[in-house]
Amino acid sequence: MKAYQFKDPLLLTAKLFLSEIRSWRENYQYPHYVCTHFTKVLFDAATVRGIRCGYVTIQFENKEAHAVVAFETDHGLAFFEPQTGDQEYVELGTTYTNLDRVPSDCPVVGIEIEWNDHMTLRFVTCEYDHYLWPVRYDEPLPTTCPLCGGGRIAFTEHGAL
Repeated sequence: MKAYQFKDPLLLTAKLFLSEIRSWRENYQYPHYVCTHFTKVLFDAATVRGIRCGYVTIQFENKEAHAVVAFETDHGLAFFEPQTGDQEYVELGTTYTNLDRVPSDCPVVGIEIEWNDHMTLRFVTCEYDHYLWPVRYDEPLPTTCPLCGGGRIAFTEHGAL
């Protein structure tokens, strides 16, 4: 595994990075290319460039979930929608209304961030719905998909940096 030096970006640097990578050039194609894939593209690109980036899993009250990226910037923690590049406001108890595929009337009940400077991460794929998410090597693989909640799911390790 390659060793990286990570640095928190300025907010402007994070926005310029997003405009360069433009993960939203891809089309959302459920279940083969979903929010988690967009997020991993940005997460991996930030890792290669030495930009400290968080893979964020947002849990909603209705048990659905969504993935975005975060950066700790000179203006505080900033969340970005990987399917549009827009900066988003993510807070417990609020709703997330940016995309049709995200429940607009359902409050956020959980926010989990895995930072790319924790180099013991691997990405796992839910074979049922193809969602990706980071899991630390020192933690056991989950028995259910944390995004879809499916209990009869087989997990395979996805390529990680």
